Amino acid sequence: SSLKASAATISFQEKSKLLENINSRDDLKQLLAEIVIETNGMTVTSQDLQSKLDKAKKEIEELRIELVQVKESASCDALTGLLNRGFFDTTLEHLVKKNKYSKMCLTLLDLDHFKKVNDTYGHLVGDKVLKFTAKLIKQHTEDAHFAARFGGEEMAIIMPDTHIQKALTVAENIRATLEKSRLKRKDNSESIGVITVSIGIASLKPDDTVESLITRADEALYKAKDNGRNQVVLES
Repeated sequence: SSLKASAATISFQEKSKLLENINSRDDLKQLLAEIVIETNGMTVTSQDLQSKLDKAKKEIEELRIELVQVKESASCDALTGLLNRGFFDTTLEHLVKKNKYSKMCLTLLDLDHFKKVNDTYGHLVGDKVLKFTAKLIKQHTEDAHFAARFGGEEMAIIMPDTHIQKALTVAENIRATLEKSRLKRKDNSESIGVITVSIGIASLKPDDTVESLITRADEALYKAKDNGRNQVVLES
């Protein structure tokens, strides 16, 4: 196309010189007819170039979307749609090292008696419970929070710039909403009973490491379980 455009430019220059020396009306008509034909050819070439540019832009946009999807899939848990453990670990380590958020909290959540759900109703129902719980977590957390699948039926929320009382409110909303929910099997609409979650919360301290912060949140979580489950416990 670029070669065609260059050739057309040279042709127009030559015809411009001929116009200066033309004497007869017939010669003028012939020359003008040739110019019209070449101009139409340039229009087609220009349209072809535009079409190729549009196609290239479309391909670039499709590639960009594909790269975003690859990046998201690399950081997300396939079942729940929450962040995966690897991304969670990297994010928490970065925030703890930065230690910029003096009010940052870590919340750990563990579904109560989840093994019983799997054993009684099967893993497909268990997966549905996990996905439903993840959806609740997404609904109640804020945009700045990082919700992840911590492992198995355990999930976690990193809460930057969040006071522990705010973290308690978010956690309690998740717990209460899950307790009120009545999930049913898709195949026969049979109720699978009340699903509950135990939750532990710890807040970042100036001398914390990733390990010490997780340990305190984990201790609060197990205290919630020891105290009867289906409750939120703050670190001691």
